Amino acid sequence: MLRSVTRLPLSSALGTPVLNIRFGKALFESVDGRKAIRDLITTYFGLGGLQIQLSVVDRDVLADALVHPEQHEDLIVRVGGFSAYFNGLTPALKQSILERTEYAL
Repeated sequence: MLRSVTRLPLSSALGTPVLNIRFGKALFESVDGRKAIRDLITTYFGLGGLQIQLSVVDRDVLADALVHPEQHEDLIVRVGGFSAYFNGLTPALKQSILERTEYAL
């Protein structure tokens, strides 16, 4: 994925193209997981990437927020080019965010 994104003519884009990646929280619980994230970021910029946005949220939390929104009023998610409160999104957008790819080791 990193190589695919950095092969694009990023300098031709208006503004700074952002790579959004979602990781499961468990990845950050180990030294190896944190090192893998650090290596990924270093590699991305080494390949010419310009900006990266990391989202860290557990898929189970998102699923629970669909069923029990009152328990997740402070849950903020990355939508595209902006962040928003999960509860303020349309049902279709909530489902789309839940179904996004989540990377882990």
